[in-house]
Amino acid sequence: MNRQDRPDAVDREMAARQLPDPVVRALGRWWETNAAAYADGTPGAHTVRYTPGRWVQITPWPKALAPTSADGDAAVSRAEVASAVADALQREAFREALVATYVWGKGKRGTPGGSGPSTLHKILAFDGLDTALAAAVTALREHGALQAYAALRTPNEMSAGDGRLCVSGRCCRRTTPGQRCVLPA
Repeated sequence: MNRQDRPDAVDREMAARQLPDPVVRALGRWWETNAAAYADGTPGAHTVRYTPGRWVQITPWPKALAPTSADGDAAVSRAEVASAVADALQREAFREALVATYVWGKGKRGTPGGSGPSTLHKILAFDGLDTALAAAVTALREHGALQAYAALRTPNEMSAGDGRLCVSGRCCRRTTPGQRCVLPA
């Protein structure tokens, strides 16, 4: 069984079941309100709104994103981010690729002092980030996503503890996002 078999089975089962009329009407109303966010008709390629000014302390800032000096909100699609990341990876601008995906992933969610720009700023301040990102990208290209995530958890000569890069503050209680964990796994 490959990783797509289960989602395909769920799709087949959902297609075989009829949704109740009130649910169909509710989905129609939702689509009328949200269709512009899914311009190509697929939820996976949707556009995310973000406020560039909230990200002003973040560098490097990808050219594909609206400048942080822009007023109000901006939008970026998954396709635009994928293109920006591909370009950044060709130039080995791993931090820029991280920023583009982080902004798309967070959008307008997150709190000023918590997740979002503040957390990304702490992650970008980590001294070993460039080495960690380069190792993860190499592992991704050569072995796949699981090995790429494992590479982010692999200790290097500059890390303490088990070497995992803390991105949430939840991996141990003695680090903040952007620091290496100091407790064993």
